[in-house]
Amino acid sequence: MARGKSKGGGGKVIAKPGVKKEKGCLYFIDKAGDVSCAKMLRGGKKKKR
Repeated sequence: MARGKSKGGGGKVIAKPGVKKEKGCLYFIDKAGDVSCAKMLRGGKKKKR
């Protein structure tokens, strides 16, 4: 959580990724600096009424 008075300056786009997005996937930069895809978990336990 950010605290303090100094506000961060926003990021800037260096290059366009050129990745075709699939529904239900989370895209991120891995340790090697490559764009990776992980399937997002959906569902889980239903709420008790």
